[in-house]
Amino acid sequence: MACDLLRRWLESDYLQAAREAAISHASASASLPGGAILSFHGVYRSCLSGRREEADAGWRSLLRFFLPITDHLVRQYFSRVWSDPADGSAALFGHLRANDAEPLRAYRGQAEKEFLMFLREELFALGRARRGESEPLGMTHEQFADLLNQFLPIPREAVVMLAKGYEPEKFAIVLHMEDATAREIQQRCDATLANWGLGLRLPFNLDRLLGHLEQQEATPECVPVRTFVRIKDGQITWNDKEAADRHLTRCLHCFQHYVTYQELHWIFVDDPPAEPRQVEAVAVRMGLASERPPKKASLLGRIFRGGAKPAP
Repeated sequence: MACDLLRRWLESDYLQAAREAAISHASASASLPGGAILSFHGVYRSCLSGRREEADAGWRSLLRFFLPITDHLVRQYFSRVWSDPADGSAALFGHLRANDAEPLRAYRGQAEKEFLMFLREELFALGRARRGESEPLGMTHEQFADLLNQFLPIPREAVVMLAKGYEPEKFAIVLHMEDATAREIQQRCDATLANWGLGLRLPFNLDRLLGHLEQQEATPECVPVRTFVRIKDGQITWNDKEAADRHLTRCLHCFQHYVTYQELHWIFVDDPPAEPRQVEAVAVRMGLASERPPKKASLLGRIFRGGAKPAP
């Protein structure tokens, strides 16, 4: 366990640098007509613009930032609802754009990291509504809580990742854990489930169970998403971190949200921005105007440009 903790600390700077590289890559492709490079805030404001051309460019930039994340989530959780991840992403972004982007305007965060959780909540609301209550819970809420309580905090995060359907080798990356440690946690979980007489084995997508836990009403003491961001980035005081950790040990609602934020952060860092063809496929389904190719210069203009000499 000490090895796992040390590895988490050593890799934090690397992950932060990788994330910054991903943001820079995405930002470099996010621009409005005229070539202005936009930050996340600029993209967000452009989506809400009253000018159609600017708004459509903003939505395309938003897709470049976040389409890989929504596609990943659709594949992981809602493949029975949307066989093509692009259909699920198109449903989500089309929903956010509806009624003069009223759902998007409901976002109250301040940064792209907080927007990850907002985007995920909107997608899961759509997916869960379409899926209905047909899938089994797998175990009761009390059994899941008992399963978590058999582990220390970091292994408990692994149990949630198993309940999200991730294989040990995959969530070991997310939680900066040795593969062998991740497999040991899986084996302990399966042994417990077998002792309880349950046929369920992990990993398994238990989103319906997790969804019920997420819907529990938050309390004034619950940890806001912004605190999760600060913890992940190492930008929190020791006292505030200890206070958040104490709350996470007794609040399953917040604990699950914290693991979910780590999952989203990993996808955001790991997946590159969407390719133009992916963006356009979803943009068309959303009803965005077709992106016009750059206007070619006239023959006379190309002749003069080719013959122009630089000024001394």
